[in-house]
Amino acid sequence: MKPSLEPETKTVGIGAQILREIGLKKIKLLAKPVKYPSLSGFDLEVVGFEK
Repeated sequence: MKPSLEPETKTVGIGAQILREIGLKKIKLLAKPVKYPSLSGFDLEVVGFEK
């Protein structure tokens, strides 16, 4: 049986909860541009990327 969520998705969800808990709403990621549509559910917004 295949899990409903990929491990990366679960990791993003846990990290998003932690960031929200410490009061962050807008974040800049140190990574190549990737869409994270699930972050809006945590009231987080990706405002940019740094390589």
